[in-house]
Amino acid sequence: MGTMGVRDWLARAMTQATCEFSDAGRPTYAGHGKMFCFHRGPRDDASDPETGERMEDVFAFRVADLDVKELILADDRGIFFTTPHWNGYAAVLLRIPSLGRGDRDEPEELVVAAWRTPGFFLTGCRFPRPNRVAAAVPLHLFPRLTVFVTERYRLVAVPGLFLFAAIGIWELWSTLVTGGYHRIALYLGLLAASTWFVSLPQREPSLWALDSYNSGLRAQQTNNLVSAERTFDFAYAYSPQNAELNFALGNLRLAQGNVPAAKRFYLGTLRLDSAHSGAWNNLGLIALQEEHWKIAAAYFERALEGNQSDGKVFYLLAEAQFRAGNLLAADTAIGRALALNPSQPEFHTLADRIGIASHLPPLP
Repeated sequence: MGTMGVRDWLARAMTQATCEFSDAGRPTYAGHGKMFCFHRGPRDDASDPETGERMEDVFAFRVADLDVKELILADDRGIFFTTPHWNGYAAVLLRIPSLGRGDRDEPEELVVAAWRTPGFFLTGCRFPRPNRVAAAVPLHLFPRLTVFVTERYRLVAVPGLFLFAAIGIWELWSTLVTGGYHRIALYLGLLAASTWFVSLPQREPSLWALDSYNSGLRAQQTNNLVSAERTFDFAYAYSPQNAELNFALGNLRLAQGNVPAAKRFYLGTLRLDSAHSGAWNNLGLIALQEEHWKIAAAYFERALEGNQSDGKVFYLLAEAQFRAGNLLAADTAIGRALALNPSQPEFHTLADRIGIASHLPPLP
């Protein structure tokens, strides 16, 4: 079945779902009398970026509210989009050829997760010998249950879920034929319990921020600062009290040249995690650039409290102490840097400068 055919089947499978076609043959799907998606006709507000012609392959989907809309539009894969015509409306657009690029919709995942549980237990009763192999699926899944709905960790478990769901349905049918009512009651009880379990909402905000946070890191690594800012801002809206997220936003502001904002986020990181060596180190770098030598040295010393194996930080501490006129402390710091990483030429250069200023013999 093609991508569009699968979506049509899923839409019609929803409770009391109906489908009506316009004169141009474009479907509109409704549930309980309310439209939830439709094939949009060509409009002036949506033009093909390559040809300039009005798009004829756009589907519109209603979403829960404007916050959900903004979160969906922040997806860095670029599948969903909107136009000024839809400003203020809880709906998103996508082109039909893009349907195949997305992950499974969350309702499908919840249905599969619910159906697999009774299938898993009935499979263990009927086929006891491969239970060790079967145990690998829940063992792999259970450590990731807290992020199952919000992250892509679920993908590795999906084949096993489909397998147990299929076997469970087969067992149910066989039991119905043979009249094993006790097994039917067991199956339906397990199905009801698992449906309730997978429908529980995630209440930890940081879990909902995780996907946007990871997307922001990938965008920042590729120097796509605009996308990184958009996804980090959405993650921050969910979890403003996360130290790593504050640190990532500090790095982003520093890359954008907004030093005051970078400082605020680094200080926010330290309020949440006073031992965060990365935040101390980056504050030291900023102080070094601003020629606040003693402040920079103090920051680097705090960064080294949590990590005594970073030769680069010892080198920066030596630079700050040298600039501040603390030659003995600078000599000690550069000695530690060279002991950790003796192949760095800039370490040797700084050691020579400190030695000349201190009238000390050069380090070997």
